[in-house]
Amino acid sequence: MNNRIFRNHRFILITALSLLIGSCSSLPKIVPVDQNQQLSIEETCRTPFVKKNVQLVHSLEASVPGDRKSYFVGITTVYPSERAFESVLLTIEGLVVFQARFDVKGISIKRAVHPFDSKGFAQGLLNDIELIFLKPDGKLVQLGTYSGKGIGCRYLKNKRKVIDIIVLPNKNWEIHSYKNSNYRPIKTVLAQFETSNSNDQTDQKDTYPTEMQLLTHGIFGYSLQMKLIQVDHPQ
Repeated sequence: MNNRIFRNHRFILITALSLLIGSCSSLPKIVPVDQNQQLSIEETCRTPFVKKNVQLVHSLEASVPGDRKSYFVGITTVYPSERAFESVLLTIEGLVVFQARFDVKGISIKRAVHPFDSKGFAQGLLNDIELIFLKPDGKLVQLGTYSGKGIGCRYLKNKRKVIDIIVLPNKNWEIHSYKNSNYRPIKTVLAQFETSNSNDQTDQKDTYPTEMQLLTHGIFGYSLQMKLIQVDHPQ
């Protein structure tokens, strides 16, 4: 009898906590602006994303639960007009462990060495690259001043995800994705530009972030530190 009462009380407590947590979950506030500012803000929110064909080479530091770290070189070629990209992942010794192309038709894997041969890895990489480099293909539902940080735009993607884009006054930017059902954070991208006094017009550091950090939230979350090595513009 006591066990039954205990189970009932435990159930009530868990339910109450769940409701409390759910009721406290909310998205950061976006303060609306005058209509004559909206077009400018929408344009600013597009600045993080690739506008023309580009190939970016990054050094990568991947961290997974248990404080395990791995180091790679990533080559990402983005074709924004086609919403397509190619990804090559190499060890620091130069061995290709993963190579694939992603487009509207799906994923075409050219090479995948264990443990990078799982379907989940390819899909996860697809989601990460799309989030970082391509403007959300969802509906723009809100824009304005983002929670005191800077300029922000909010997109609703397939009614399942909310994607927030924030451009800070110092030109750095952030992307946050949430589950639309409970506003739970899914992924965060933080981009930082290098301050440089160089007058070299071929220097791409004023266009593409020199450092980025991708955080995937949750019990199996991971992080990825990306440092820009090289930029090319293929035809």
